[in-house]
Amino acid sequence: MNVREQFKVREKAIKLLKKAGYKKRTANHFVYEDQVVQACKDLLQIKMISGQINDMTEECEILHEIAFPTDADLADPSDAADFDNFMFFLQTSEIIFESATIYANVKWVRFIQVASLSPAATVARSARWIEIAHAFGGRYQEWTVECDEATRSFTEPRFADKRPVRGANWHIFRNILTAGFTDGLMTQLAVVPEFYAMNDHLKYRDKASNSTTAYGVSELTKTDIDYILDRVRNHGEKLGMIRLEHFSDEHIEAVKEILKNRLYSNYGNISFTELAYISDSYESRLVAKELAFHAIEVGENFIADWIGNDEKNHTDLGKVIHSEWMFRSLSSELTPATGTPVKRKLKI
Repeated sequence: MNVREQFKVREKAIKLLKKAGYKKRTANHFVYEDQVVQACKDLLQIKMISGQINDMTEECEILHEIAFPTDADLADPSDAADFDNFMFFLQTSEIIFESATIYANVKWVRFIQVASLSPAATVARSARWIEIAHAFGGRYQEWTVECDEATRSFTEPRFADKRPVRGANWHIFRNILTAGFTDGLMTQLAVVPEFYAMNDHLKYRDKASNSTTAYGVSELTKTDIDYILDRVRNHGEKLGMIRLEHFSDEHIEAVKEILKNRLYSNYGNISFTELAYISDSYESRLVAKELAFHAIEVGENFIADWIGNDEKNHTDLGKVIHSEWMFRSLSSELTPATGTPVKRKLKI
């Protein structure tokens, strides 16, 4: 590519960035330059991929990679909270988490978005992740897709069973008082204000008075529940486990269906035991019990740890579950495969 062609690519990249709302005068200089460089890469990468794919409008799995410094390389140890907040931000985003590893003294975070590769959308998407990564103390690296040369199409989705529910009317925000006051916090407030504040158009769940609140969770309406169930039943999408915190006791049948049919995906590294106690703190005991029994079903140590967890969370949930679980276990032992209860004969 000669200088003239490079200039044309850069000119187009700047126009697309401007259209997406990113201008040199309104952005951090270094962030903006990264966005321009990445936008040029995006256009060249799309041009290369379009020569291998017949239908570029098809949605595909786009793998993003962001690098963060390790805790040992931070000038201020308290800035380690930025990485934790970013990981929580990913939990509340419509992405598929792939991995977080340390290699060559760098934390590499990889996650997937399902989207199309139109030039305008791709440039805007990359620019957004660049400013988000910078706000949380990281640096955006690249995105990649996988193509099948034989069929001239994108490869079969690797994470089809983990695609998150998209477009639901819900919100989770981080309590700024528990987020950690790092050097990057003010930048985060400017870049992702929705991550640290309530949405004025939504109602939020109230926790019990004896519970601390690290983040807030919005309530769901019947319309919201119907939409979510439609997405998991008919569109191959899965409910991120943290989203179970939105469900209250009036949605217990939906919770049972989601758990029974495994219509969820854990890309946020949260356990059902934790979810059970969180739901209990929202005074949703029916949901909490379903989550607790599911925790036992999938092999979590709910029963072994119930005493400590009850004390920690100031509740009797574990005690109740332990008693009911013991009763269920005893009942199953007394009921043969035919389903007919065993009648004990009295000895005289």
